[in-house]
Amino acid sequence: MPKRKAAAEAAERAALPIAAHRAEFLGALERSQAVVLEGETGSGKSTQAPQFVLEHAAERGLPCNIIVTQPRRISALGVAERVAAERGEMPGGTVGYSIRLESKSSAATALLSGSSASKQRW
Repeated sequence: MPKRKAAAEAAERAALPIAAHRAEFLGALERSQAVVLEGETGSGKSTQAPQFVLEHAAERGLPCNIIVTQPRRISALGVAERVAAERGEMPGGTVGYSIRLESKSSAATALLSGSSASKQRW
């Protein structure tokens, strides 16, 4: 990814409402088994929060498996593609998806996006 594009994407991520709550979210996650996120559409709940967890685990050398569910197949695919692109990857590496009869993941996948209907396959 060209430096200019990466810098623009980093600035875009930092401008999302959830970015201001990163430390608070990760602290709550360390203290509790479950954390409920609430925010407006487009605030970064589905794309940024999972990346916060993934980055936090990587910084500490901890294993991590994250599943992000979406109500529709197209949403799950879009989230996986967006997160993978932000990380400079293609779906199927660290970030993957599982929707109906289609799956793009590997042994390296730590963040899996899927539709609610496909969760019984995980």
